[in-house]
Amino acid sequence: MNEMNSERLEIWFEVWKKLRNGEKLNRAEKHLKKIIDMHPQFHKTLNDRKSYDSMPAKDDPFTHLGFHSIVMDMIINNDPQGIRSVYDKAVNRKKDKHAVQHQVMRATFDWMVEYQRNHPDSPVFIDNTLLDAIRTKLESF
Repeated sequence: MNEMNSERLEIWFEVWKKLRNGEKLNRAEKHLKKIIDMHPQFHKTLNDRKSYDSMPAKDDPFTHLGFHSIVMDMIINNDPQGIRSVYDKAVNRKKDKHAVQHQVMRATFDWMVEYQRNHPDSPVFIDNTLLDAIRTKLESF
């Protein structure tokens, strides 16, 4: 594991440790706590770092947790502009933030794959096509 990934990973273990010890969380850690709370199936891994170190890559929970963090940042920052409204409407309709976030994750992932397929030599540029993909996914959910 490279150093950057190791640092990103340690944040999750540190937040979990603080939660277990009843320590105060900063704003960013509270953001991660919300994600951890939605995923009790990953608490065992957070309790035992060694279980993660021996885990097959396909079972890595931190890709999933990290994608939730990205989606929540998009919604909080309303970037792309309009996502917060689209998300809120879906949550009001479905009454399940976690399920709606999963739909946003799927739409974002599919959009990224398609974007890279159509623009193989350019960095990802978030534009209205991402919001359109998310809106379409949530309207059909």
